[in-house]
Amino acid sequence: MLRKTLVIVAMLIVLCSTVVCGLSGADATAEPKHAAGEPTATQVVEPTQPPVEEDVEEVTTPTPEPTATPTLEPTPTEVVIQALTAQEAYDLALAEAQAWQPDAVLNEMGTSLPGPLDAEGKSKGWAIKFWSPAAKELNSMSFVNGKLNTTPIPLPDARAVPDMDTIIMDLKSIYDTGAAAGGNEYLTAGYIAMAGLVAPGGGSDITRWVINYQHPQNYTVGYTVQMDARSGDVTLALAVVGLQPVETTEETDAAANTDAAADTGVASDTASSDPVILVQIIFDAAKSGNFIVLKNLCDPLGENDNDTQMICDLATDDSEADSFIEYFEKGKINGDAQISPNGNEAAVPFLFGPNGDDEETMELINRDGQWYLSDF
Repeated sequence: MLRKTLVIVAMLIVLCSTVVCGLSGADATAEPKHAAGEPTATQVVEPTQPPVEEDVEEVTTPTPEPTATPTLEPTPTEVVIQALTAQEAYDLALAEAQAWQPDAVLNEMGTSLPGPLDAEGKSKGWAIKFWSPAAKELNSMSFVNGKLNTTPIPLPDARAVPDMDTIIMDLKSIYDTGAAAGGNEYLTAGYIAMAGLVAPGGGSDITRWVINYQHPQNYTVGYTVQMDARSGDVTLALAVVGLQPVETTEETDAAANTDAAADTGVASDTASSDPVILVQIIFDAAKSGNFIVLKNLCDPLGENDNDTQMICDLATDDSEADSFIEYFEKGKINGDAQISPNGNEAAVPFLFGPNGDDEETMELINRDGQWYLSDF
């Protein structure tokens, strides 16, 4: 009897744990309570059977061949060539120079190819040099199409433009002054205006703006105008070579270049009516690297010496350029030209050499009223 009682109690405990007593919290309130004595439905839980694995044939979907994407040609972008005023070019270069050496001072500046000075006083090409007394270096900077390039080189000494804040930087007014002083005849004929700011030296104690009116095909200087860079007053207006015809077609350009290369005839040669100006052209070429202006400086009859011929040959063969720059970049006139009684020979004293202190004399010959290099 005791054993049967225990079995009945155990069954009641199991029934409580699986049906009634397991309901609590949210589960207890999920269903309405049954009234006492009402039979309770018991949920039958089916046993969970593991899924039956079936043999399923794997279907492989073929990958489509990649479709060739058409290549889109980029739309050409027009390159905008930026012209700068002298002030704009100077300010940009000065910031770069002072970042390079805080004591940098302007040595010289000017327009450069492909940027002749236009009527608004702007250029697409500028060459600007700064010198550092502390570093003993010269930093040559160039703006070409708005891009700045810099090249510092050792240089123990160099001239500097003093009091830059008093220099005329409005080159429109300089352009107009030069045109009124005789340059307009050359501009009308197709010549280009190239401007340069030159520090005191070379026989002049003032800072000058120099405008050279150059032939657009052979770059010879036909006319030059120099102005006081502070007052704007014209100090020199001179026909260097004179006006030469400017060809306007490709065929005639090629013919003109061929004739110039042949070096035949005085009329087609570059020369000067002033022997001092002619020698100064040599120094300017050494500073700027524009050797084309040297091409026809020598005696057209070929009676000049080898040293002067080497200078003229730099226009077509720059193998001696480094030596030429080393000896003539610091060159300057060292006195007045001495003209012979018959007016056919001239001697111009000058200084040159690595330090710019070697004395030398350039001898020139007059052919039909124009001076040419003869001997030194």
